[in-house]
Amino acid sequence: MADPWKERSQILSPPLRANNASYLSTIPPRLSKYARLADDATIQFHLDTVGVDNIGIVDGNLTPCGNLAAMMYPDALPDRLGVVAYMLEAAFFWDDLNCPEPDESTVKDSVSNSRREAHMKGPVWKEKMKQAFSKAVKGFITVDPVMGSDVLRTWNTWRAAEMDIHGRFDQYSTLDEYVEDRIHDLAYPCAMEFGKFASNLKLTFDEEESVQHGIWPLKPHGVYCNDYHSWDKELKAHEDSDGKIPIINAVVILQRLHGLSVDEAKVYLKNKCFELDREYHRRKEKFITTTEDGISPSVLRLLDHCEQTTTGHTMWVMQSYRHKAPGGDGYREYYASRLREGADFSNGAKAKDTKTVQEAQYCELTMRVGDGIDNIQRDDDCAA
Repeated sequence: MADPWKERSQILSPPLRANNASYLSTIPPRLSKYARLADDATIQFHLDTVGVDNIGIVDGNLTPCGNLAAMMYPDALPDRLGVVAYMLEAAFFWDDLNCPEPDESTVKDSVSNSRREAHMKGPVWKEKMKQAFSKAVKGFITVDPVMGSDVLRTWNTWRAAEMDIHGRFDQYSTLDEYVEDRIHDLAYPCAMEFGKFASNLKLTFDEEESVQHGIWPLKPHGVYCNDYHSWDKELKAHEDSDGKIPIINAVVILQRLHGLSVDEAKVYLKNKCFELDREYHRRKEKFITTTEDGISPSVLRLLDHCEQTTTGHTMWVMQSYRHKAPGGDGYREYYASRLREGADFSNGAKAKDTKTVQEAQYCELTMRVGDGIDNIQRDDDCAA
């Protein structure tokens, strides 16, 4: 009998991964049957912040084969999937904004850079971002005040981790040190909370602790997989900015510490992914066969959630427009196709007239991470 929570998802088309040397996992990826909700929410974030003429100014969730949220959280409840996708797209905006600001002397001319300069700065842009985050926070808190607030707390932890790794990157003396920090920089803890919220997966402390040893290999796997696939993108951004945008990637660590070439370093990363994949399966089998009194359905769901977070990220980093075809065409084509189908994207971000105390507290908490946009400290509309 199939696990009931898997009824909300389907296996991704085998040709995308079968005999594909770039798919660095042996676990079959799945896609939510409600993936369109995630895609539409992703587009909505662009409409709410940069407007219809600038859809695709940042490449984030979308891929030709599925949305990041719909692949990482294929068993998400329909009323939560869009909320999560909207916030994930916001994360890509923050990530790009925290890179050094482009200017005429450091960034080679391009349509993308010119559009960003024109539309991702100034008071109007700031206000739209603040309203979009207010909308995102309300989505989480309205659907589930407890789990929603857990997600928002881990969001702030991720932002701090991202700043830390940029400051320490040249100081790592071992690859393991880098990987430990990179796990948090890539938002693994945040991604896990997003997923539990998305699928309404509630666990006791003991249940969560029971699997930590078993799932550990999936954490560095995400680092190695990400850095394997993102190298070309990071190198291009570094070169186009004349070195102003730094490369944060294990390839650089392997070059510096072990003298590997780029090709040798990427082979190393690929091999580590499959080594960690095998180690995860070994630990999982041991955990299942040796746990006394059986394993609760919630823990089995947690194991599956960890696997799908890994495979969803693997598919995304392998296929995303962000890595393979930046420039926004994929976004604009999707938006145009949805309009032809009669989709309504009129639900823009709006300031709220009333809030619960909890909504106000977490709206302020979330906006505190907005230092990347002209030093936003809080959303005045979110004051308690």
